Amino acid sequence: MFLCAFASAAMAEPWTRQCQGPAGTEAERCSLQQIVSVDGRVVMTASFGSAEPGTVPRGVITVPLNTKLASGLAIRVDERPQTILNFAFCLRQGCRANIEVTEPFLKSLKSGNSLHVTWIGIDGKTTQLRFDLNGFTTAWDTVFNSR
Repeated sequence: MFLCAFASAAMAEPWTRQCQGPAGTEAERCSLQQIVSVDGRVVMTASFGSAEPGTVPRGVITVPLNTKLASGLAIRVDERPQTILNFAFCLRQGCRANIEVTEPFLKSLKSGNSLHVTWIGIDGKTTQLRFDLNGFTTAWDTVFNSR
């Protein structure tokens, strides 16, 4: 597998809580997010949230435009088996793939060190970056176990 040269220079920010709507009300919607930047440029983001209170959380990973959509997005936690996600759509911010947050997957995120993400660009080059899972459990609990 070819890894883009910039992949080693990637910097993952800590997991942060993002909320919209009036705080403490049923209208408040919160999610947790991590951004991975290379040379000061946002390359990849992950976000986990729920559309409505009490619904199953969903995840979204966004990678750059100029991605070969048919190849999908490969994710794996540490050395666990890889899962291929289909891209949902692309916007100016990048191409998005949705993640179903099952109990086994959530358990692996909470106990893991890294969420590895791999995609193929339209130039045929493979890029692999990672989200740091340090602090994920605490961030998850502040969003989903705070009510």
